[in-house]
Amino acid sequence: YGIPGGRLLSRIRRGEMCPPDPVSYTNRIHREDGGAFLAHLVERAAAGKALRSIYIGADDLPAPRYEVESWLAQQMGLEPDPFAGPTEAEPIRHNSAGHKRCSNAALHESGYELIYSDYRQGYRDLLDAW
Repeated sequence: YGIPGGRLLSRIRRGEMCPPDPVSYTNRIHREDGGAFLAHLVERAAAGKALRSIYIGADDLPAPRYEVESWLAQQMGLEPDPFAGPTEAEPIRHNSAGHKRCSNAALHESGYELIYSDYRQGYRDLLDAW
Protein backbone atom coordinates (compact mmCIF):
# COMPACT_ATOMS: atom_id res chain seq x y z
CA TYR A 1 0.00 0.00 0.00
CA GLY A 2 1.02 3.60 -0.21
CA ILE A 3 -0.56 4.91 -3.38
CA PRO A 4 -3.01 7.82 -2.91
CA GLY A 5 -6.43 6.77 -4.14
CA GLY A 6 -5.41 3.10 -4.19
CA ARG A 7 -7.90 0.27 -4.54
CA LEU A 8 -8.48 -0.31 -0.81
CA LEU A 9 -9.11 3.36 -0.06
CA SER A 10 -11.45 3.58 -3.06
CA ARG A 11 -13.42 0.55 -1.80
CA ILE A 12 -13.69 2.03 1.69
CA ARG A 13 -14.88 5.35 0.24
CA ARG A 14 -17.62 3.44 -1.63
CA GLY A 15 -18.65 1.81 1.66
CA GLU A 16 -17.46 -1.67 0.70
CA MET A 17 -16.19 -3.39 3.82
CA CYS A 18 -15.23 -6.94 4.57
CA PRO A 19 -17.34 -8.52 7.31
CA PRO A 20 -15.91 -8.91 10.83
CA ASP A 21 -16.45 -12.68 10.70
CA PRO A 22 -14.83 -14.91 9.76
CA VAL A 23 -11.66 -13.12 10.87
CA SER A 24 -9.20 -12.75 8.02
CA TYR A 25 -5.70 -11.51 8.87
CA THR A 26 -3.69 -9.22 6.64
CA ASN A 27 0.02 -8.50 6.65
CA ARG A 28 1.00 -5.18 5.14
CA ILE A 29 4.09 -3.22 4.26
CA HIS A 30 4.13 0.34 2.96
CA ARG A 31 5.65 0.67 -0.49
CA GLU A 32 8.38 2.97 0.88
CA ASP A 33 9.41 0.26 3.33
CA GLY A 34 9.20 -2.43 0.66
CA GLY A 35 11.59 -0.58 -1.64
CA ALA A 36 13.89 0.55 1.16
CA PHE A 37 14.09 -2.95 2.61
CA LEU A 38 15.07 -4.39 -0.78
CA ALA A 39 17.74 -1.70 -1.14
CA HIS A 40 18.96 -2.55 2.37
CA LEU A 41 19.35 -6.22 1.42
CA VAL A 42 21.18 -5.35 -1.83
CA GLU A 43 23.58 -3.14 0.14
CA ARG A 44 24.21 -5.92 2.66
CA ALA A 45 24.89 -8.41 -0.13
CA ALA A 46 27.23 -5.96 -1.90
CA ALA A 47 29.12 -5.55 1.39
CA GLY A 48 29.59 -9.32 1.57
CA LYS A 49 27.24 -9.78 4.51
CA ALA A 50 25.31 -13.02 4.79
CA LEU A 51 21.64 -12.97 3.90
CA ARG A 52 18.88 -15.37 4.83
CA SER A 53 17.24 -17.26 2.01
CA ILE A 54 13.81 -15.89 2.97
CA TYR A 55 12.58 -12.62 4.45
CA ILE A 56 8.98 -11.68 5.13
CA GLY A 57 8.35 -8.11 4.07
CA ALA A 58 5.65 -7.06 6.51
CA ASP A 59 5.23 -4.39 9.14
CA ASP A 60 5.05 -5.05 12.88
CA LEU A 61 1.26 -5.39 13.11
CA PRO A 62 -0.53 -8.20 11.31
CA ALA A 63 -4.17 -7.31 11.87
CA PRO A 64 -7.66 -8.52 11.05
CA ARG A 65 -8.70 -7.08 7.70
CA TYR A 66 -11.94 -5.77 9.21
CA GLU A 67 -9.94 -3.86 11.85
CA VAL A 68 -7.81 -2.20 9.16
CA GLU A 69 -10.82 -1.31 7.01
CA SER A 70 -12.85 0.00 9.97
CA TRP A 71 -9.95 2.16 11.13
CA LEU A 72 -9.52 3.55 7.60
CA ALA A 73 -13.24 4.32 7.34
CA GLN A 74 -13.14 6.19 10.65
CA GLN A 75 -10.06 8.16 9.56
CA MET A 76 -11.88 9.10 6.36
CA GLY A 77 -14.90 10.31 8.37
CA LEU A 78 -17.07 7.40 7.28
CA GLU A 79 -19.16 5.07 9.40
CA PRO A 80 -17.98 1.48 8.95
CA ASP A 81 -20.79 -0.79 7.76
CA PRO A 82 -19.90 -4.45 8.33
CA PHE A 83 -23.06 -5.47 6.53
CA ALA A 84 -22.16 -3.67 3.30
CA GLY A 85 -19.93 -6.63 2.57
CA PRO A 86 -17.71 -7.28 -0.41
CA THR A 87 -18.81 -6.95 -4.01
CA GLU A 88 -18.32 -9.48 -6.78
CA ALA A 89 -15.31 -7.44 -7.86
CA GLU A 90 -13.82 -7.62 -4.35
CA PRO A 91 -14.68 -10.97 -2.79
CA ILE A 92 -13.61 -11.90 0.71
CA ARG A 93 -10.06 -13.15 0.53
CA HIS A 94 -10.16 -15.72 3.27
CA ASN A 95 -8.34 -18.94 2.72
CA SER A 96 -5.80 -21.06 4.53
CA ALA A 97 -2.94 -19.84 2.30
CA GLY A 98 -3.48 -16.14 2.99
CA HIS A 99 -4.95 -16.16 6.48
CA LYS A 100 -1.78 -15.94 8.54
CA ARG A 101 -0.11 -13.57 10.94
CA CYS A 102 3.44 -13.40 9.63
CA SER A 103 6.57 -12.56 11.60
CA ASN A 104 9.00 -9.97 10.29
CA ALA A 105 11.72 -10.98 12.79
CA ALA A 106 14.27 -11.63 10.02
CA LEU A 107 13.63 -8.15 8.61
CA HIS A 108 14.51 -6.65 11.99
CA GLU A 109 17.46 -9.01 12.51
CA SER A 110 18.91 -7.75 9.22
CA GLY A 111 19.23 -4.31 10.78
CA TYR A 112 16.44 -2.70 8.77
CA GLU A 113 14.29 -0.18 10.65
CA LEU A 114 10.78 0.28 9.35
CA ILE A 115 9.72 3.77 8.29
CA TYR A 116 6.10 2.80 9.02
CA SER A 117 5.91 0.19 11.78
CA ASP A 118 2.18 -0.42 11.30
CA TYR A 119 -0.71 0.35 8.97
CA ARG A 120 -1.91 3.24 11.13
CA GLN A 121 1.33 5.19 10.68
CA GLY A 122 1.55 4.52 6.97
CA TYR A 123 -2.07 5.19 6.12
CA ARG A 124 -2.20 8.28 8.37
CA ASP A 125 0.50 9.95 6.28
CA LEU A 126 -1.19 8.75 3.10
CA LEU A 127 -4.61 10.07 4.16
CA ASP A 128 -3.09 13.42 5.21
CA ALA A 129 -1.70 13.79 1.68
CA TRP A 130 -4.97 12.68 0.02
